[in-house]
Amino acid sequence: MNNLTTLLNDFEEKVKKLLEEYLEIKAYVSQLEEENQKLRQEVIKFYKPLQEEAKKERKPGPGFKNLARLYQEGFHVCHAHFGEARGDEDCLWCITFIKGRNNERGESLDEEIRKTAP
Repeated sequence: MNNLTTLLNDFEEKVKKLLEEYLEIKAYVSQLEEENQKLRQEVIKFYKPLQEEAKKERKPGPGFKNLARLYQEGFHVCHAHFGEARGDEDCLWCITFIKGRNNERGESLDEEIRKTAP
């Protein structure tokens, strides 16, 4: 019986040590999470003005307006068929290209085409 008591006491000590280590790790993780949150806030403070400034500076250049006009006139502007006549069908690659460029500025394809219409 003495042997069993010794084993239980050893086991209890190991569990206590594990609990102490667990609590230390838990406290360390909590500190890391707080530090991470502070760093994220600093990053946001740093990059937010830069992003807003970059958005203001983005204006469609004449080249992009010409591509939208060419698409409206019935030509491909995608890399796969650039300059070829589209016929009566729309090209998903062309639309994706133009729409993707417009989404950066928050505009729709129809808005861009209307802007370039004669």
